[in-house]
Amino acid sequence: MPQINTLEEAVEIAELFLHRYYPSRRLENVKRDDGQWVMEFDVGILSKEIVLIKLDAATGAVIAYEKPKHEKSPF
Repeated sequence: MPQINTLEEAVEIAELFLHRYYPSRRLENVKRDDGQWVMEFDVGILSKEIVLIKLDAATGAVIAYEKPKHEKSPF
């Protein structure tokens, strides 16, 4: 896999990975930290469900994935 140099490249790889599991994805947060791209996506349809994806910036490999964390509705 290629080195990831831009935010756009990192998001594209993460979305390709998430596409297999979630029909809906919206980027919530992204940062580059210590050779990794760390992203949070909301994959929920009716409620907010956050997944965490970490990519190795040098290889483009997914090195961590945390399943959805459900946020309680204020209602």
